[in-house]
Parts: sequence; C-alpha cells; structure tokens
Amino acid sequence: MRVLASNEQNQILKLDKKDKQILALLCKNARLPLTKIGDSVGLSRESIEYRIKRFKEAQIITGSRTLINIRKLNNYSFHVFISLHNPKEEEKFLTRLKEHPNVNVVIKYSGKWDFEVSIMTDSPESFYDIFYEISEGINIQDYHILLLLNTIKSIVLQKKYLENTENITVKRNDFSFFKDFSKKKEDNYKLDEKDMIILKLISDDAETKITEIAKKTKLSPDTITYRLKKLIYNNYIIEFRPIINYSALKLSIQALLIRTKSIRKEDEKQLFMFLKEHDNILWATKTFGNWNLLVYAITEHQNDFHKLIDELTLRFPDLIKNYESLFAYQEYKYTFLAKGVEPKKI
Repeated sequence: MRVLASNEQNQILKLDKKDKQILALLCKNARLPLTKIGDSVGLSRESIEYRIKRFKEAQIITGSRTLINIRKLNNYSFHVFISLHNPKEEEKFLTRLKEHPNVNVVIKYSGKWDFEVSIMTDSPESFYDIFYEISEGINIQDYHILLLLNTIKSIVLQKKYLENTENITVKRNDFSFFKDFSKKKEDNYKLDEKDMIILKLISDDAETKITEIAKKTKLSPDTITYRLKKLIYNNYIIEFRPIINYSALKLSIQALLIRTKSIRKEDEKQLFMFLKEHDNILWATKTFGNWNLLVYAITEHQNDFHKLIDELTLRFPDLIKNYESLFAYQEYKYTFLAKGVEPKKI
C-alpha cells in the first residue's frame, strides 16, 4: 500500500462534501466511469472530471494501482527492516533496491531502522538468494525479517476524508467491473501466461484501457474482459485503488512493529477488532519473525500516534509485549506486484 510521496507539496486543497463523495467512490473502485460517479453524487460528468483534475493538480491523487493477491500466485512477501552501518552507502543500496525486479517496496524511516524493503518471491530459498544479492558488499549493521501472513485491515483513506454515497448502479459490462467484485469467488481458475501479462500491465495503472491491454497482449477486447472477470471472480484481483498522496492532505505515516505474548484466540480476536475499527490504522497484518504484527498508522499530528499507542498498551496490557515505532520519511518504490513475480506451479 502506498504510504507517502517524496515530492514537495502545494497548499492543501480543502475538500467539500462532493469531493469526499467522489473520493469515497474512487476508493471503492478507481476504474469507475465519470458518468457513474456523477450519477451517484448528483453532478455532471464535466463537474466530476474537473474535480478529479483538481485532486491530481493538488497531488492528492497521483495515479492508481491494482491490488493483487500474491498468495494466489503461490508467492510470499518478506519485509526486511534494515539499518546501514555507513550512510555513504545509502545511494548505492537504493539503486539496487529500485532496480531489482523482486523488490516492490522501499521506504526510508526516521528511527532505529533506516529502510523497510519488501521482497516478493516464491520460496524462502529464493528470498535468501535475493537478499544476499541486494546486500552483497553493503555494510548492514542490523536487520529483521518478517514474513507477511494474513492481512487484518487494508484501507485507502480515513473515514473523515470520505462521505457516504448512494448505491451505485452500473451496467453488466461496465469497464470498472464494479458488480463482478461482489460475485462469489469460484476459486478454480488457473492462470496462464497471458493472464500474468495482464496482471503486470494493470498492476501499476489500474485505469489501463481494455483496448490498450488487448493491443499489448494480441488478444481481443472481449477476451481481455472475460479474463479480467475471471481474475476478479477467483480473487487474483482484489481491488482497483487510487494512489493517495497522504502528505498532500498533511498526513504522516508511522510504522508500528508489535510483539505479542502467547495469547488465546479470543484475545487475539479482540486485538484484531481494535485494529480494524481504529480510524488511524491504515494497514495491519500478521507476521512471522521478530515481530507478530506490522501496522501502518496515519495521523495529522504526532500526538495522535502517541494516543494510539497509549490506547493499545492500556487496552491490551497482557497482550502487548513490546513495540517499535518508525516515522516514514520518504518512499522510493511501492507497487502491489513486483515485476519479477511469476506464479509458482504446484
């Protein structure tokens, strides 16, 4: 999930009720047609186009991504928190990370750890080889490896920046595939080479046109539509998301690494419910490694983050063993599907 942008920001854009309704719809599906958004919020297509243009000019929206389920591809996501011994090696290290096809996330932090690096691959053995490749010759002071397990929460934007809208009515063959996401997952569709090409084409641009995908894959538009529906039905494609530049809304991101004590399932369930319901939690996932949970929090003020930690430790004193907090400083790379990922056959 994209957490911040590295560019300088302009003056914040004040959002009215209609703006928040539009953002809410885009967060549901970044491919929604302008006319359907307009019908839902009571504005013309031209008005919607103008408002979205303002979002982009203010750098609130900087693109779109397709959220892809890499576990369906029989791949794993390893997150490594790294501190360098020599800051002068940072540029060389970053170049390797940005260029490596299996690295999908590179975030620089202020705190104990200098970087968070996500590596997508099909096995622990492959991860070891990749980690050795990117770190060879770099004087790494320390690192912690986390294997991502199941996602607890994943949202695009806080509720305060969104506004409820009426139910959306779309035709069956709408290119946003809005209705298709609500259909029962079949869970029996096997990917082929063309499907993987499609996933990679739309991974970094969820709004890629069907005709453009057809041209690049040498398939017909109807075939692309059929394949995309199958990928959605079978949970390979989870969502089409806008890229929100949180710093343009004067928001900051903090990562929270949490180690829990041995706990009962019921206690764990209550902790997960707290994370799901808390408005400052953007993303949370179970992990295996030195820490049991990785959480991204989004706040306007530093005090809000401290309040979140206080809530956690006071509400779950017997569950939280310890934690580390990191403040996101700059994002160098973020995508939901690393270019080097290929489906592993079982």
